[in-house]
Amino acid sequence: ALQSSSTLEDDHFATLDIYGIDMESLQYLAETRTAKQRMEVLIQWTQRLVVESMSTGILPLPAPVITRFFQELSRGAVNMVQARNMTEIPFPLPYAQLLTVMLCIHSIATPILAGIMMRDAIGAGCFTFLSVLAFWGTNYIAAEIESPFGDDPNDLPLDRLQHDMNSSLWTLLEKKAQEVPTFRFDKDRHRRWMTRS
Repeated sequence: ALQSSSTLEDDHFATLDIYGIDMESLQYLAETRTAKQRMEVLIQWTQRLVVESMSTGILPLPAPVITRFFQELSRGAVNMVQARNMTEIPFPLPYAQLLTVMLCIHSIATPILAGIMMRDAIGAGCFTFLSVLAFWGTNYIAAEIESPFGDDPNDLPLDRLQHDMNSSLWTLLEKKAQEVPTFRFDKDRHRRWMTRS
């Protein structure tokens, strides 16, 4: 999914484990034309696996729980498509050109108008410098955050985010994380209100 929205040159993100998947399926996934289609194939495989596991009894879960699973999977796919759209759909060129022209006009007109309207030359210079700097700075900040999935210093740290997600999944796969802890109810201790004295 990250490959479909990333603009990184090296978009090989760490995965948990692909060695349990048969080679024919991995070959098919590798030959899929675009990363967008890979994400859709993986979602399709996940949905099919859950449906088949329900019919064979491996996942004996009630329908509301499975429905929620499919909703969350779908919501994740929709969010990834929206993130991909941020990368693929550029900021409208006419709008960007108009903004640049307006900023240039502002940069030329502001010192003239400030010089005419303000009696203090230092105040006019400071006002001009600060207002022009603020508008150009805002423009460059907007251009920088327009595509947050690259490898610029201000972009999202996709490698670290993927690593954190994998670490969380590995933790959830540990045996102790899957076992519910036991709780021994002690009537004398647990029914007593703990109050400060």
